[in-house]
Amino acid sequence: MKRKTKRIRRQANLPISRMRMTGIAAAALAVLTCASVWAGCNLPPINNERDLPAAALAKPVVIYNRTYTGAIYADYVPDAGEARSPFVTPMARNEYEPVQVGLYVPSGKETLRNVTLEVKCPLPCKVGHIYYMPREELSWLTDMDKSPGTSTAATWPCDSKLLVGKRSSLPLYVLPLPRISEIRSGRSAAFWVTFKTEGSVPAGTHKGAFTLSAEGKTLETVPFVVQVYPFSLPRPKVHYGMYHMPYQTPAPFQTREFMKLYLADMAAHGMNRMDVDVPVSLLAKEGYGPGSSSLLGPPELPKIWGSRTTRLYIDNFLAPEDYQPDGGYNALKVIDNQIKMGREAGLIQHDHPCQGFTDTYNIARKEAALANMRGYAGAQSWPDFTMYMYDEPPPQAFAEVEQNLGAWRRLGATTTAALGSQLAAFGVGHAHSAWIQHAGTITPELQREADRLGAEVWSYDCFLRTTNVEAGRFNSGLYTWSLGLKGNTPEGYMGEVNHQPYFDANWKLSGPSILGYVVPSPTGPVPGVAWEGRREGVDDVRYLQLLEARVKAASAKNPPARYARQWLQSLRKRSETTEFQSYRYNVWGADFLDPNSRISPGDYDAIRAQAAALIMKLPAAPGELNPEPAKWVRVRARPVQADAFAKASIAECLEALKAGTVKQKRQAAGALAIRKADEILPARDLLIGLLENPEVRMVALRALANLGPKAAPAIPALRKLLGEKDSFVRTGATYVLTRIGGDAAEALSPCINDPNITIVNLAREALDKLKKQ
Repeated sequence: MKRKTKRIRRQANLPISRMRMTGIAAAALAVLTCASVWAGCNLPPINNERDLPAAALAKPVVIYNRTYTGAIYADYVPDAGEARSPFVTPMARNEYEPVQVGLYVPSGKETLRNVTLEVKCPLPCKVGHIYYMPREELSWLTDMDKSPGTSTAATWPCDSKLLVGKRSSLPLYVLPLPRISEIRSGRSAAFWVTFKTEGSVPAGTHKGAFTLSAEGKTLETVPFVVQVYPFSLPRPKVHYGMYHMPYQTPAPFQTREFMKLYLADMAAHGMNRMDVDVPVSLLAKEGYGPGSSSLLGPPELPKIWGSRTTRLYIDNFLAPEDYQPDGGYNALKVIDNQIKMGREAGLIQHDHPCQGFTDTYNIARKEAALANMRGYAGAQSWPDFTMYMYDEPPPQAFAEVEQNLGAWRRLGATTTAALGSQLAAFGVGHAHSAWIQHAGTITPELQREADRLGAEVWSYDCFLRTTNVEAGRFNSGLYTWSLGLKGNTPEGYMGEVNHQPYFDANWKLSGPSILGYVVPSPTGPVPGVAWEGRREGVDDVRYLQLLEARVKAASAKNPPARYARQWLQSLRKRSETTEFQSYRYNVWGADFLDPNSRISPGDYDAIRAQAAALIMKLPAAPGELNPEPAKWVRVRARPVQADAFAKASIAECLEALKAGTVKQKRQAAGALAIRKADEILPARDLLIGLLENPEVRMVALRALANLGPKAAPAIPALRKLLGEKDSFVRTGATYVLTRIGGDAAEALSPCINDPNITIVNLAREALDKLKKQ
């Protein structure tokens, strides 16, 4: 990590001044925000080469120190401070830490070819370099000009042709090569050096040197310092995972050896939970056990979800001798081998449940499938699974999802899914053990409602992009920490539906990556720069987790502890919002999106330094390293809240709504939300009254939605809720209005101007439907 001395000393709670944009950058920002869909543009500042020191410009190349959170574009000109800044990298024990070594060839200088970097340092490190998309490989940019097909399609704010030059200058990947083929005059490039400290490395100063050469001739040797703090970072308590679809990977990059590389890479980047394929449809079959055989899918099976049954995919986990005598495979063996490989890689840990990707969720024999899994799990010491169910369910699937998930949970299963918008969280969140919410949709009321239901809130994002270091770092780090999220699992590690680019033996990229953080190559996974940023975000959480542990254990009168509490509170307030919101921009646009305009690239370094300084002022706390438990931590499924009144009479439900405790009111309203509308009509007025009670409001809204048009008397109360600050409340109220129909048209009309895109789309679709009637 490269921090300027002044940035190391900077207090992270001081006011933040954003990088000043002038000239071309200001014009670019104006263009990119022309559709008012971005709050900020994450582009580096435009600097003038003439502002660099004369001594630096006299050399064949300017070697400069730019924080890795700030991208080095191929057309980037360093500022004078970066050219003068020494390479000083603070890091804790038990940490990976990158250093971005910027190289700029001044105008008029000769092109540098075969540029290499040699690192001499007592600490182990790996050297790579930034890969920029060559201009001739930008043909797919034309796809970005396609008009959105529906009102919910992601949008692009400007003519993409305006970004062709900027796109080809954008840093994409870190190639595992210590050589850059060429750096032209007036252009930048960067080496990416990743240091690794073990828990036993001595604290203090570790000196080293970067030696830069071109065509075998030494150009310059630059000293650097790695300053190791006298503390180790803890294991994160957050469940960190990745959506991973290895069956979408090109055939040459699917084998057990490649899979081991992928799993180890995820673990090395801070992930601690694993996606495991769990074919419950097979496990539910009568008599299915360890000796049963399942037919392999045909080799020509399209690359869709079903391709998990092909020999190509199963070979990722089974060796030839692991197949059944008849040539088929056994699903329990496949699960078992996935778990063994995950444990070996360090990706599966005793207190972080795996995510069990089911092949279906609405099978009839749910109990048989779970019994089969549990019987084998005990014998093989499997971890717990949070069973992944219906992905991003739309309103028309709510009833089916609730029915099936309720059945799974009554059998003791814990369930989850990407819920996407706040609408899905409102409609079926109560049926899940964990809500995986899209970043930007998590509000205080959403979190409180999850708490009332005993559910955890996790985050995911389909738009982070492998190119955006700062977004990757912020999402996994400060954003996750500030909201107190229990999990973070974006899409995705590698494996895109019907599209997975790769590097060939000559390091030519086959195509663009839309969702994958890494792409495969003959040598293994090649990280996108945002994948490196994601690991740094995890490390930010580890620093803050350690500081919080020491603050909690310290005396209330300890001055550093008092200051740390205030600093943490201020930092949490700065970090709890993100500009990444689903359907607000095209996925390509996220290349340039600023995740949080109140935090600049240099601020991340200052925050980390401030946390380290406070940690060192406080005594160690018992258990602060969060050691892994020796045994599996089992998660107990919570009962379905509505079940307490599932068999109650309507009179009993009415009595609970009138005079029951908050818990009983919620249980009764939840039961009414899934009964027939005519049956629950007597409860309408009581449910309307409960909209005034924040503790019962959301479940009362679900029950009113179940009434459909007969909930029309609730319109005045719903209008009032549309004025609530929290968009989760407004989403619930809007959904009820759409269920009421024609009588609610006037109340729905203002919703099309709501700042929340889910509310806008709900209102538009309902109003359009009413116009056609």
